[in-house]
Amino acid sequence: MNAHKLKSLETEITSVTDEMKLAKMTMTEATAAYSKLKLRHDSLIQQVGDLKKEPIVSEHAMLRYLEKQFSLNPAEIQDRIFDKVRDLCEKLDWCDGSYPMGDGHKAIVKNKTIVTIK
Repeated sequence: MNAHKLKSLETEITSVTDEMKLAKMTMTEATAAYSKLKLRHDSLIQQVGDLKKEPIVSEHAMLRYLEKQFSLNPAEIQDRIFDKVRDLCEKLDWCDGSYPMGDGHKAIVKNKTIVTIK
């Protein structure tokens, strides 16, 4: 075997060894990150499970209660919300965003739907 070939192989061994060390560090970091995320995930699943054991009142039930208890008309509420933001929303082609309602509240629009009031 000639000296040049030997030196070349030894240099390549050093280079591959360094790459292996880097890969192992990356793998160790990835494993640690995965473990941390897995613990968080499991904790969230547990919290959801715990909450599902308790009785809840759905938003639909609350809306119906408000309708009946306070004689609220959902169509009227919808019209009031639209009246407060319709002009601005139409000018901006119902772009996703936050639209002032003029009463200190904002209508949040996503996909041309008012999804909530803040």
